[in-house]
Amino acid sequence: MDRTKLVSELYASRLVAVVRSKTADDALALAHAAAEGGIKFIEITFSVPGALDVIKELSRKNLHVGAGTVLAPQQAERAIGVGAQFVVSPSLELNLIGICHTANIACFPGASTRIVREGRAAP
Repeated sequence: MDRTKLVSELYASRLVAVVRSKTADDALALAHAAAEGGIKFIEITFSVPGALDVIKELSRKNLHVGAGTVLAPQQAERAIGVGAQFVVSPSLELNLIGICHTANIACFPGASTRIVREGRAAP
C-alpha cells in the first residue's frame, strides 16, 4: 500500500495498537484480540522476541502492520522485507527516513525531550 494512502487511513482511524510482550505467541494473541476488536493498525515493537516473525504472520491478515522501536537501518530493512507497512522509531533516526521512503513505507520518527528546571531534569 502506498504510504500516503496508509497515512490517510491511519488519520481516519486514529488508533494503533502497540504490542509489547515477552513472547511472540503473546504478541500474536494480543494482535489478534485487537484485530477482533476492530483495530486495523498494529505496531509490533522490536522488544518482542521474534518480532519479525510476528510481523510476517500478521502481514498476511487484513491488517496494517508496522514495526516499532526501530533504531537501526537493518531493523527497518528486515521489517519491510517481511511485510511491515510502517516504521516507528522512538527518536529521530534520519537514516531510517530514506530507507522507508525508498520502499514507499510510512515512517514515524519520534522525539524525546526533558524539561530542565533549576539544573535538574524534570520527571
